Amino acid sequence: MASRFPATVFLALVLGMFALAGRATAEVVEGPGPVSVSGALFERTLKADGSTLRLAGAGLLRYRVVFKGYAAALYLGTGHAPDAVFGDVPKRLEIEYFHAIPAQDFRDATRQGIEMNVARDELGVLKPRLDRILAAYLPVKPHDRYSFTYLPGRGSTLRLNGRSLVTVEGLDVANAFLKIWLGPNPADRDLKSRLLGMP
Repeated sequence: MASRFPATVFLALVLGMFALAGRATAEVVEGPGPVSVSGALFERTLKADGSTLRLAGAGLLRYRVVFKGYAAALYLGTGHAPDAVFGDVPKRLEIEYFHAIPAQDFRDATRQGIEMNVARDELGVLKPRLDRILAAYLPVKPHDRYSFTYLPGRGSTLRLNGRSLVTVEGLDVANAFLKIWLGPNPADRDLKSRLLGMP
């Protein structure tokens, strides 16, 4: 049976909102093959509809030090450095979860994370497309993996375990979504640094 936590803990695991409670730890194992983050494996290179994506960084978020929340990895198109993450370049965020989480908690956490990192007037423009992403969320079981991939001229696709759930147009939506983890008020600052390949 999938593990269960109170709703408030779900929200913390999804979003990592507690600066003192959630920490991105260094449990990243480098080797000749995939990078292992607390057992979650991330390939160094991926193909996405003809684009080659290379791993920029990866990390683990813990809740209250003891509970592993999720392992995450950021990919960027070949030749693009992490400081180009908000440019019109191919990019993907992958997250593997260690606990069962309901779809509604993903919706609540995504909405809150975007509101913390995007200007209010911009939110009005983004809302119809963001609502399509929120509506597409499904619950996860332990070791399920969400991916969010943006490709220039094609838009952003949300997938669960490789299954496409929705595609929305616009670099602005892609960047708003990624700012949950990489914006000025990220889910966790240590995780942000690790995703961007910083020590």
